[in-house]
Amino acid sequence: MKNLEVNMQKAVLLTIGGRLEAGILSAVEGRWRLRWPGGEVTFTAPSYPGRGVFGDEALASFIAEELTTRDIVLRICGTCAHFHFSGMSRDMSNGWVGYCLHAKTGPLAPARDTIHLWNDCEHWAEGGGK
Repeated sequence: MKNLEVNMQKAVLLTIGGRLEAGILSAVEGRWRLRWPGGEVTFTAPSYPGRGVFGDEALASFIAEELTTRDIVLRICGTCAHFHFSGMSRDMSNGWVGYCLHAKTGPLAPARDTIHLWNDCEHWAEGGGK
């Protein structure tokens, strides 16, 4: 699958020191940037020969290296307790597309239930992205 991260921009919610803020998360050729009123963080995502940038690995590094020390929590699917990968969804999307398990009781259908790592919704729950 083509690397989904080459050029993206997404409006996101985040908390900074427990305070809810709106921000913009963008990625251009491996360079991530999170902007919010009064601040900005940039990050160069790790890229590997032959496989490019894996979204979940880059997100985990971004959180560990840049956001945790600033008490910033991204409220996106990739950090949500309801977000999970199947082995195939992770491999086929380079770690960019997984499943939302919120309120799921039956089998997952890839066409209906897959979601991008950076998406968000009103059911976000802290505890994912670890």
